[in-house]
Amino acid sequence: RTFDDSIVVKNYPKWSNRNEEGTTKNINVSNCLIWTDLAQSLEIGYETRCDEISDIIFKNCDIVHCQYEGNQSGGVLTIHNADRAEVHDIYYENIRIEDAQEKFIDIKTLDSKYSKDRERGMIHDIYFKNIEIVDGVFPVSIIRGYEMKNEICRPHGFYFENIVVHDKKIETVNDMRMVVELSNDIEFR
Repeated sequence: RTFDDSIVVKNYPKWSNRNEEGTTKNINVSNCLIWTDLAQSLEIGYETRCDEISDIIFKNCDIVHCQYEGNQSGGVLTIHNADRAEVHDIYYENIRIEDAQEKFIDIKTLDSKYSKDRERGMIHDIYFKNIEIVDGVFPVSIIRGYEMKNEICRPHGFYFENIVVHDKKIETVNDMRMVVELSNDIEFR
């Protein structure tokens, strides 16, 4: 049980004794029972100050509660790329959700109060398989890219397989109650 992000993957060189940032790769989070009192349950970001974050697996987890944060940020399965990293090959598998109060899935490339890099990174090849909301509300989901005068970052390559909400299989973006902006290649299987 946490008051902030429950499990978060990021690259934030200030926390290490090294000067170089490197990459964040090959992390497996599995068999967790999570209660989030504020913010995100399973998160990548906001601090993504490296070249690459990849091959991250969140598997066989039960989310009992993910509290409404109040400032439009809280979500159960989230990627917030607020720096330069290329975030890819992320897997969310066999996840059961009981109470998601703000957002189901929240994926954004953005400039935020946590950003330090001058350029935004990319998000692609994100996989969701055997995810179920069994109780509580059915919150919205968001996939949003980033566009400024000289910079365009369009997240792409999102794959949804066997997503079930209140015993109904989700087969489209509309079924998912998903807002999609500046993003493409979203596939339901």
